[in-house]
Amino acid sequence: MTKVHETTILLVEDSRAVRKSIAAFLNNYGYIVIEAENGEDGIKIFHSREPDVVITDIMMPGISGHEVVKTVVQEAPDTPIIVVSGTGDISDVVKAIQLGTWDYILKPITDLRVLLYSIQRALEKRNLVLQNRRYQQNLETEIAIRTAELQDSLREKEQLLKEVHHRVKNNLQIITSLLNLQIGIETCEECTTPMEKMKNRINSMALVHEQLYNTEDLSSIPFDHYIDELTAELKESYYLFNDQASAVTIESEIDDATFPIEIAVPLGLIVNELVTNSLRYAFDEAKSGKIYITLHHRNGEFHLSVSDNGKGLPEGVFPEGSGKTLGFVLISTLTEQLGGKLSISSKDGTKVYIVFPQKKW
Repeated sequence: MTKVHETTILLVEDSRAVRKSIAAFLNNYGYIVIEAENGEDGIKIFHSREPDVVITDIMMPGISGHEVVKTVVQEAPDTPIIVVSGTGDISDVVKAIQLGTWDYILKPITDLRVLLYSIQRALEKRNLVLQNRRYQQNLETEIAIRTAELQDSLREKEQLLKEVHHRVKNNLQIITSLLNLQIGIETCEECTTPMEKMKNRINSMALVHEQLYNTEDLSSIPFDHYIDELTAELKESYYLFNDQASAVTIESEIDDATFPIEIAVPLGLIVNELVTNSLRYAFDEAKSGKIYITLHHRNGEFHLSVSDNGKGLPEGVFPEGSGKTLGFVLISTLTEQLGGKLSISSKDGTKVYIVFPQKKW
């Protein structure tokens, strides 16, 4: 806070008697008063001395007090301006206030303590304004520093999470490579088929981590892109062991939806099981076929269906609730994990329909 003996006041007044009287009074209270006898000199002194307070008359020869007020407000809006004038024209008062005058005192001033009080009040107001600005600037600086720290921390965590997804994907790929080696040396089809299915299941999980590694938010993946890559890999994998796969087309119709890892993994495993079953068992040799995957969002629920136009399920393979194969047991378990409901139709091919609720993620 500015002390009285450090406070400089610019007094712009064309009447020498009035100017000397006010200056002497304020000097007695410890203020440093710089005098200017007209508006032009007042503006020059304002530029050179940068006073704490400006007191100016309105009606002066040459540059008026209004111009002094206008200059001070434009160049130093935090400097208090007090107009002391004998003009009786209310329009002069209004104009001075509109230009930014802090206070207006009419001459003659019978008690100069009125001016003293006005100066003290203006300085207090200025100090509050400056303190508030410094506080706001300090707060903004603190917020900027804290925000930068949080962003750095977030980037570190994102990098760590990317590394986790990358390592999980690599470890899963190592497992599939080991399975491929085992499949390559096995001569028993009854042994290689379960291993091939297990490899595809692991690949479907590895693909989730791969896509999470490549996304910006690291928390969810676009399901349409995931399904496109998953089905392409499944068809390529099956084609290595069966030329018939080349005659089967896989189409999808997926709503714009992103899922976190806890949803994407079970969904991916479900689609993997159903597409694998269709590729292996739905179509007779040398017969073309189609597998169709859809995912739609309606009324707070997701509707997933995987269907084919093949020969359908053999009777008794999957009556409701009594499927005994590992694949269908896995599908049922994963559907329950999603909080969903499962239904199956084996008319004109096979259609598996799953409805699960949309959760907050």
